[in-house]
Amino acid sequence: MEATKERSNLIEYKMYDIELCRTKQIELCNTLCEISGRVSEKLDNVHIPSQKDPELRHEHNAERPNVSWCYGYYNIFGCTAGNTVMYDLYCQMRAAIRDYIGNNSRAWMQCWVNTHSVDDLMAYHNHSYPIHGYVSIYPQNTSTVFYKGKEETHRIQNEVGKLYIGQGKTPHEVISDGPPDEPDAPRITVAFNVITENDNGTDLSLSFIPI
Repeated sequence: MEATKERSNLIEYKMYDIELCRTKQIELCNTLCEISGRVSEKLDNVHIPSQKDPELRHEHNAERPNVSWCYGYYNIFGCTAGNTVMYDLYCQMRAAIRDYIGNNSRAWMQCWVNTHSVDDLMAYHNHSYPIHGYVSIYPQNTSTVFYKGKEETHRIQNEVGKLYIGQGKTPHEVISDGPPDEPDAPRITVAFNVITENDNGTDLSLSFIPI
């Protein structure tokens, strides 16, 4: 577990190991791809908030579904009731999040699945929520690079079961470290944002659940 200096009562970031992602990797990959396809079909043509294109809408692709930008409309754990492996994943992720934020306040998690094609790497961006993280399920030989402005501060080699959690405002991007492990398979991560009762305002999206 690694961490950096404290900032705003939270250390900048921490790393955790989610062993379930290795012991149940195939089952998780299959489940998450199935859920991505099902959610993508259900949310076909929904409006996607975008500063660049106010008319942007989700387009379902049956062959390569990805619902990354629909994160405000669903929660991955709300789509998998009855799936015991996903339940166990939730419990292990919740334990890591609570270790990072503490147990002294009520908190809620927005959680979605990314099933990107190997050439679809996340560009430089940040998150409007105070806490953001992700866990790698099938990382496809990639790293996530973090910045302060345009200056790189650190990078994380994405490995199966590695969970990152840190401040949502920190800009980051995903880069390739070389040829993917399986070119025709998606790069799979489970990403999340967290808010607590101490954060200002109320989120009006449909995707936050208590943790």
